Amino acid sequence: MSRGFRWIYVAAAAVITLAVLSVSYSSYEKVGVKKPLVGELSAHSDVVGASVEKDGPVTVVQIDLKKVPDLAKTYRDLDKIVSKHLGAAAYRIEIGDAGTPVLEEAYHSIHFYVEEASMRGTFGEMIRESSSKLEESGFEYKISVDGKRIYVQIAKEGAYLYRIVDQRPLKGGAGA
Repeated sequence: MSRGFRWIYVAAAAVITLAVLSVSYSSYEKVGVKKPLVGELSAHSDVVGASVEKDGPVTVVQIDLKKVPDLAKTYRDLDKIVSKHLGAAAYRIEIGDAGTPVLEEAYHSIHFYVEEASMRGTFGEMIRESSSKLEESGFEYKISVDGKRIYVQIAKEGAYLYRIVDQRPLKGGAGA
């Protein structure tokens, strides 16, 4: 008497295999990627704390910073560390600061200039207008630009706020 092919055993083997692979990948991600990444970020002299989470296909790296003298340099250093650990995987770095409502309002007063500069490249106007608004209110500030981002640091009375805006040049064509 010939026995037929038993699909139930094949299905059970597939489910068990997927479960083992899922647990293995999760363990590798936690021990082989997240833990070393958080450890190296936390060891950086400008970092207060760091964590790594998934947001769908994107890895979100949350980094809380101390008051730093040069946000652009610190961000590039941290981005290099994250890139080394995550490679080609999609990731986003979110920077934490010690902002206050007063600092938020100060940033709000200049963010139009920052956003416009991120699209149009009007960096001189951004610096001129932002400096005028921030200096008249007595804020310490630093605005830096590199080929990819605009870095804004505003501080007052021990509090500090960081904003990083990606440059998004307008595409060519009519009206550009």
